Amino acid sequence: MASWQAVRNHMATNYLITNDQGERLTLEFRTGGERTQLLFLTRVVMSSTEEWIIMETPFANAGEVDLERLLATLEGRVCSGVGPSWEGRPSSCGTRLLWRTSTSTS
Repeated sequence: MASWQAVRNHMATNYLITNDQGERLTLEFRTGGERTQLLFLTRVVMSSTEEWIIMETPFANAGEVDLERLLATLEGRVCSGVGPSWEGRPSSCGTRLLWRTSTSTS
């Protein structure tokens, strides 16, 4: 994977960024009609030297999710998970994926 700066440049060139906080981007995708899909990309540094990008996207209201089916879908996937939405909407849930960048911070 590319560096965080390369990812930011690619996103800014090809997608609608609705919020840029330096190490966190919010992208908005129009899916037809009035509906949109949000995608949050966040740069994190782990173990002081490993740069990772977290991709998060809300996908449903928590009460509308078939948890058994959802967990079966995620089974065997590396660096992924599901949990409550991270944008102040605790009644929704979303996916979270991690990617390691090609650069290190050391």
